[in-house]
Amino acid sequence: MLKDNTIAIYIIIDDILQKAAYKEDSQRRVNDAMLLTTVLVSGWYFGGNWDVARGYMLQHHCDYMLDKSRFCRRIHSCRELAKWLFNILGWIAKTLNHRQRYILDTFPVAVCHNIRIKNCRLLNDEDFRGKSVSKRGYFYGFKVALLIDEHGNPIELAMYAGGYSEKSALNRLAFDLPSGSIVWLDSGFTDYEWEDFYGEYEGIEFATQRKKNSHRGDSFIDEIAKKYNRKIVETAYSIITSRFPKRIHAVSIEGFQLKVFFVILAYAIIKYL
Repeated sequence: MLKDNTIAIYIIIDDILQKAAYKEDSQRRVNDAMLLTTVLVSGWYFGGNWDVARGYMLQHHCDYMLDKSRFCRRIHSCRELAKWLFNILGWIAKTLNHRQRYILDTFPVAVCHNIRIKNCRLLNDEDFRGKSVSKRGYFYGFKVALLIDEHGNPIELAMYAGGYSEKSALNRLAFDLPSGSIVWLDSGFTDYEWEDFYGEYEGIEFATQRKKNSHRGDSFIDEIAKKYNRKIVETAYSIITSRFPKRIHAVSIEGFQLKVFFVILAYAIIKYL
C-alpha cells in the first residue's frame, strides 16, 4: 500500500508539473517531483521524519538521495512550488464540485505542551497561546483554517497565531470561489459585515451557525443542515491531525509550518488516489 501510494503521489505531481511546463536544472539527480514526493510521504506515513523518508525512498524508489543538509535546503526552496501545487489541487476540486458547497473551520496545532511554554525556543509571544473549544483546553501554537468542499477536498488554508479568534481567518483566506457558492461556518466565524460584503459583491453565501441570542436566527431546517455539514469538516480534520506526531520536530517557525502544510498537501493528493 505504501509503495503503491508513493508511486501514485509521484505520478500526480510529475504530471501536473509537466502540464504546467515546469522547468528545472536538467543536471539534478533528484528532481522536484521526487523531492516533494519524499516530504509528502514523510508527513503522511513517517510522522514528518524526513530522514526516515529519505531512507525509505533510497531503498525502494531511487538509487540516489540528497544528504540531510541539501535535502532541507531544497525543501525550503520549494515552498512556493508546494503552495502552487496546493492551489492547483484546490482549483481542480472547485472545478469538479458542481454544487459549490464548502465548509470552513479551524483546528489547533500545538508547538509544545503548556507546561513547557517557558522553555519553547520557536515561539515566545502570548499571541500564540490559544484555546480550543472542541478539546476544552488551552494550547500554545497555531490555528489552521482550512476551507474544504463537501467531499473533504482542501481548497484554501491559512495558518495564524493560536491566540487570535476564528474570525481572523476571514481576513487571511481569499475565498476565490464561484458566484453562487455557499460556505458553511460555525458560530465562531459570526461577522455580519463579512457576510453582507461577500453576499452583495461576490455572490457567496456565508451559512454561519447561529447562537441562540443571534440577531439573525436560523430556521429548524437550516440548523439541522449546518450541523450535518459540520460532521464533514470534523471528519477531514480528524484524518489530518491523526497524521501529526506527538511532537512536530523543527528548528524554526518556518520549518514547523512547512511540516504542518505538507501533511495537509499530502491529504489533498491522497484524496484523489
